[in-house]
Amino acid sequence: TRQHTDSMVAILDSFENRLQKLDDAIRPVHKETVQLTRLQDNVGKALRALDRVIGFYNVASSVEPQIREGPSGLVNNYLKQMARVQEALEFFHENNPHSVELATLNSLADLGRDNLNREFRSILNRHSKPVPVPTLMDMISASEDDAVALDHLPEKVMDDLASIANWLAAHSSSEFMNVYAQIRSNQVKRSIQGLKDAFNSGSGSAAVAKPRQAQLLAKDAPLKRGGTRKVTQKRMSRIVFDSPGVALSLKRGSADAASVNLDLFSDDKLEGTTLFLNQCTLFLRLMQAEKKLMQDIVPPGYHDRIFEVLIQI
Repeated sequence: TRQHTDSMVAILDSFENRLQKLDDAIRPVHKETVQLTRLQDNVGKALRALDRVIGFYNVASSVEPQIREGPSGLVNNYLKQMARVQEALEFFHENNPHSVELATLNSLADLGRDNLNREFRSILNRHSKPVPVPTLMDMISASEDDAVALDHLPEKVMDDLASIANWLAAHSSSEFMNVYAQIRSNQVKRSIQGLKDAFNSGSGSAAVAKPRQAQLLAKDAPLKRGGTRKVTQKRMSRIVFDSPGVALSLKRGSADAASVNLDLFSDDKLEGTTLFLNQCTLFLRLMQAEKKLMQDIVPPGYHDRIFEVLIQI
C-alpha cells in the first residue's frame, strides 16, 4: 500500500510539472495573440475612420446630380442626400476649414435648400384646392358637435410637406412659412368667394340655414345698411377669438375687430344679412380646419406667425 501511494504521488507530481511547463510555453503565445488581436482591431478602426474621411471627400461628386435635379417627387430620398451634404459640411468645418471641398458643399447645400423651397411651393400649390360650395354649405349648417371634416390634402402630400418644412426649419430657412401662409390664405379666399358667387347667382342662398352664431348675432343686433356694421363686426370678431376650437396667434390685447379683415364679408359687398353672417361663420370654421392642417405640416415654432397671416385675409 505504501508503495502504491508513493507511485501515485510521483505520477501526480509529474503531471503538475508537465502542466507547469505547458503553461509556461503557452502563456507567451497567449499574450502575443492578445496583442495581435488588439493590433488588428486598431488597424480595423483606423481603416474604417480612413474610409469615412475619404467618403466625405467623395460626397460632393456623389450627390451633385441628385441635388441639381431636385426632389422630383422623391422627397425622402432627396432629404437623405441633403443629410449627407450637411454631415460632410460639419466634418470639413471641424477638421479642414480650408478645404476646397467646403466651397463645393456649401454651394450644393444652398442649391438643395432652394430646390426644397421650390418643391414645397409646387406641391402645396398643386394640391391646394378651394372647398366645393356644397361642402361649404354643409359646414355652415352643421352643428358644432357635428362639424364637417375637411381632407385638404392627400396623406402622402402632407407627409412630404411636413418633411420638407421640418428640414427647412431645422436649417434656419423660413421662406416656406410665407409660402404656406400665402397659398393657404388664397385658398380660403377662393372658397369664400365661391360661396359668395353661388349666393349672388341665387343657387345657394335658399339651401343654407342660419347657424347658431349667426342667430345670436341677428337676435342681439340685426345688421342694417349704414347703421350697425361696426357693432356686428366687433361681435363677430369676439366670436372668432373666443371660439374654443381656434387658438389664435395674436395676443388678447390686439384681438379687436381690425384683427380680422371682415371687409370681405361687409354688407355693402354681399346681398343680405344671412349671407354676411353665414360667411362669417364659414370663415371661423375654415380657420379651424386650417389650424388642424397647419399643425400636421408646419413645425410648432411657426404656428403663431402663419396663423396670424391666415386670419388677416
